[in-house]
Amino acid sequence: AGQLLAVISMPDVAAQLAQARANVAQAHAHLSRAGDDAALARATLTRYEGFFKTGGITQQQLDQYRSGLTTATSDLAGAKAGVQAAEANVRRLSSLQAYEQVVAPFDGTITARNYNLGALMSANNTTPGKELFDIADTSLLRVFVDRITRLDRDFA
Repeated sequence: AGQLLAVISMPDVAAQLAQARANVAQAHAHLSRAGDDAALARATLTRYEGFFKTGGITQQQLDQYRSGLTTATSDLAGAKAGVQAAEANVRRLSSLQAYEQVVAPFDGTITARNYNLGALMSANNTTPGKELFDIADTSLLRVFVDRITRLDRDFA
């Protein structure tokens, strides 16, 4: 049980995982920029609210700065969601990569190997009987008897 039986090479999943990790880095950079933009929009609105109180700008200009803050806040929320989505994709691909190693589920003996070294396997293979290995648990033997007949004769 737990013994490594086979290692399956999945270069496409490895490439997708590398791309997903790059997407995470890109999403973090976008999040950082969106945070800076939101902080700048908030500071700008606060500054111009003071100018509005003294009559230095019009109501329309103040509304434009408020709209800028709303847009920057929405972009920040979108960037946070983008980071979460990218990290979820990395976790998904990492869990797929765990299937590269096939281990025995229980103690037993391999009775059949249905693929040879270097054989191409497809995830879309839907034909029956294409498992990698047949493993038999030989630690226990069960015998089922339909009827027991008693013999009362002696055989000499």
